[in-house]
Amino acid sequence: MSEQGAYSDDLTGTESDEVSTHRFSLDGIAYEIDLTPENYDKLEAALRPFIENGRKVGRVRRRAHEELEVEPSSE
Repeated sequence: MSEQGAYSDDLTGTESDEVSTHRFSLDGIAYEIDLTPENYDKLEAALRPFIENGRKVGRVRRRAHEELEVEPSSE
């Protein structure tokens, strides 16, 4: 976060009040990235074919002490 209160997009370095943090995981490694809405749309579009054809195995939720836990999917 900059001194002015705006966050920076991790992909482009652009500062904006609209930047938000997104979490995802791949091969058991969890990632977190700050993106503008436009760059989030690019990320979602790139992942969409894999999400649409993948199998849901559960949802990730955070415990109070920040450890990730996977819940089995009910679908």
